[in-house]
Amino acid sequence: RKIHPHQRGIGVKQLRQAAVMLKKLAPAVRKARTFANLFIITEAVKSDLKGLGDLWSYDTALRMSFNRGKTFYPKAVFVHRSVLKGVRKIFFKMPVRQRSLPLNIFPIEMQSLKPFEIENFLTVWGRS
Repeated sequence: RKIHPHQRGIGVKQLRQAAVMLKKLAPAVRKARTFANLFIITEAVKSDLKGLGDLWSYDTALRMSFNRGKTFYPKAVFVHRSVLKGVRKIFFKMPVRQRSLPLNIFPIEMQSLKPFEIENFLTVWGRS
C-alpha cells in the first residue's frame, strides 16, 4: 500500500504495528460516538508505540471520522507542530499548551470553516 507523504517519516514497520494495534482496538473504535473518542484511541496507540507523533494520532482519527460521517468530524481545531506555526501567526504571544483549540477563538472570517479545514489552512499558512 501507498504511504501518505506526511507519514513517510514514520516508516512502514511502525505504521504496520500501529495498524495491528488499531485492529485489536476495533471494538472500541466501533463503540466510539465522537471524534474525541476516536482521538483518545489513536492517542493511546501513539503512546504505546515509539515513533508515532501528534500528527499521526490526529490524522488517523480524522480519517476514521471521515469514514463515519459528518457527525464524527472534529468540533475543535487540533494542534500539532505544523498547525502551531500558523496559530502563532494569528496569536503572536498566546502560549498553546492544549491539543485542541475552540473555534470561537479564531477570527470570525475563519469560523465559517470546519475545524479540520482550519487545521489545513493553518498548516499551509504556517509553512509560508
